[in-house]
Parts: sequence; structure tokens; C-alpha cells
Amino acid sequence: MQVGAFWGCTNPLLKRGSQGIDEAGKGAKGPAGKWVAELLFLLTRWQWLLPFAINQCGSLVYYVTLGTADLAMAVPISNSVTFLWTFLMGW
Repeated sequence: MQVGAFWGCTNPLLKRGSQGIDEAGKGAKGPAGKWVAELLFLLTRWQWLLPFAINQCGSLVYYVTLGTADLAMAVPISNSVTFLWTFLMGW
């Protein structure tokens, strides 16, 4: 349940925090330059970094949970709760 909350609550925030990334790579030379420009864009925006860090905490909790929980239950529950929280936060 906590994993779904971590992931679901941060999904809309990650989308909002990455707005403008298309403009960041326009002046770069080649695909590698575009990738670096987009990466720097994301790493300099707290609106993206904070939700990303919270999202990754959810991934750590998920990893620990998989070691102790039944996979047949943990995976579908995590995904369902993630979907629910994403819907609620996006609304």
C-alpha cells in the first residue's frame, strides 16, 4: 500500500516538474548533447528532483516488500494502488 502511495502521488508531480524539457534540448548538437541538456534541465529543477527522490524511496520499499511478501499479491496490489493514487493526485 505504501509503495502505491509513493509512486502514485509522485507520477503527476514528475510530469509537471518535467514540463519544458522539450525546449531544453533544442539547441544541443547531436543526440548525446540533447540527452545531456535534458538531464541537466531535470537535475536543476527541484520540482522534478523532490518527487523523483520520493518515487525512488517507493522503489526501495517495493524491493524490501518483495523479499517478505507473496509476489502473487504484492505486485497487483502495488500496481492497483499506484493507479488509484495517480488518478487522485492528477485530479
